[in-house]
This record gives sequence, C-alpha cells and structure tokens, in this order.
Amino acid sequence: MKVIKLLVLVALMSFGFNEASAQVKMGHIDVNLLVSLMPEAKKASSQLETMGKGFESDYQKMVTEFQNLQQKYQNEASQQSEAMNQTRAKELQDKAARIQSFQETAQKELAAKSDELMAPVFKKAQDAIDAVAKEKGLNYVVNASLGVLVYDDGSLNIIEPVKKKLGIQ
Repeated sequence: MKVIKLLVLVALMSFGFNEASAQVKMGHIDVNLLVSLMPEAKKASSQLETMGKGFESDYQKMVTEFQNLQQKYQNEASQQSEAMNQTRAKELQDKAARIQSFQETAQKELAAKSDELMAPVFKKAQDAIDAVAKEKGLNYVVNASLGVLVYDDGSLNIIEPVKKKLGIQ
C-alpha cells in the first residue's frame, strides 16, 4: 500500500513538473551581433578607433625618439667617459619607463572611454530585449553569443523584433 501511495505521489510530482516546464517560454539572441548592428555602437567604435590611433601615433613618436637616442648614445659611447655613459644609460632607462607608463595609461584611458561610450548602448539593447521578451511572453532569453546555449529545440530568436524595436534594418 505504501508503495502504491509512493508511486502515485511520484507520478503526481512528475506531472506537476511537466506542467510547470510546459509553461516556460524561452528565446535566444546574439547580443554581440545586435550591438554590432546598432548605430550608436558603430559611432562609439569610430570614436574609440580615433582615440586609439592618436595614442598609437604618440607612442610611435616616443619609441622612435628613444631608438634614435639609443643609437646616438651607442655610437658615441666609446668617445664618452664612464660617468657620462652611465648618465646616458640612466636617461634611456627613464625614457623607457615613461614609454611603458604612457602605454599603460593609454590602455586604461581607452578602456574607460569604451566603458563610458558602450554603457548606454548596452542599456538600450537590454531595454529593447526586455520589451520584446515581455511582448512575446518569454520567461527567459539566452545570450547565444556567450556560448551558453547548449540545447536549442526551436526557441524563439528575437533579434529581428529587437532590431525593429531599435529601428535597425
């Protein structure tokens, strides 16, 4: 008798789980693709590229100046005193450190600018995804661009309605 009650209980529980899972609606979207299509992202990318090119130009000038000075000091080393050569070596070390510091600062500034420019883009994309998910009655939307989608039995890809919501063709 206890076995029958247990089997009935298990059957009822599995029926309940099947009912609950049948009500879940999922969709997926490639967020990276969506963001890459947004005009705001293209504008931000262009600004970051311009900023990066400026940093790269300044960096190359510093490196060229360092290399020229290094070559000059090497050519003149035999004609200079030991103290002068040590002073010049120290100067080259200082210049190399400044170049390294500049490179690190430029990378940090570029990353900060990227965060500043892209935050509103991602927020706008997220707001559109939220709106479309609600319109479609979805319980979950998986970001397929992160590779977290391990099984897809035909979940609804909502990139087209989200693009439409954002006015992207």
